[in-house]
Amino acid sequence: MSKTTNRKQEEILISLMEARPDIARGFHRGNKEEVSRFWRNAEVELNSAGPPTKNTTEWKKVWTDQKKYVRQKASQNLKASKGTGGGPNTQQKLNEGKCFYSSRCSAKIVTATVTVSYKAC
Repeated sequence: MSKTTNRKQEEILISLMEARPDIARGFHRGNKEEVSRFWRNAEVELNSAGPPTKNTTEWKKVWTDQKKYVRQKASQNLKASKGTGGGPNTQQKLNEGKCFYSSRCSAKIVTATVTVSYKAC
């Protein structure tokens, strides 16, 4: 049986993270019990949306993997945008859900053309 997250679960995860951007970024300033409670509630809500069902650790991994995936795409798009031209367009498009992940990862993405700019350190 596949453990791939379904579309409804992705939407729920995104809405949960929109409500708690500090947890979405991984920099929560509260106590650990509050974060644990958030992930337990998220697990119940996400598992109620149908198969697959995962535990709290697996849902955290889904979130971090998606952030990593989008950061890589945004980085590749930034590199492609700085290219000198010639050859086919190598920029990859991100759907709306993936744009949310990216906006939480310090990248600014415009949906249609996928324009990326990183914050200066």
